[in-house]
Amino acid sequence: MTAVIRRQTRPNDEVPFYSDPTFKQYVLENWVLANKIIVGQDVSDDGLVATTYLEFVAPELYEEWKNDPVVIENKEKSLAYNKANGIKTSTDIS
Repeated sequence: MTAVIRRQTRPNDEVPFYSDPTFKQYVLENWVLANKIIVGQDVSDDGLVATTYLEFVAPELYEEWKNDPVVIENKEKSLAYNKANGIKTSTDIS
């Protein structure tokens, strides 16, 4: 199993975290309901850190995820938004 933990730290709670409902629906329909991935999310008590957990049920599914054009597009949009809004992002893969 491959796990990805992504942490986003925003400068204050007036800056919204990036969110794309269309992408969330895509992940639900094509990844979660297909039993390819388990997703979780948590926000710190102060509301400044959002942590997203992705667990891929097989290593090859992580490779599929990284090459999925919809995932790639969303990642690019998210990183651009975060940079423009002072949100720092870190990702751990195990």
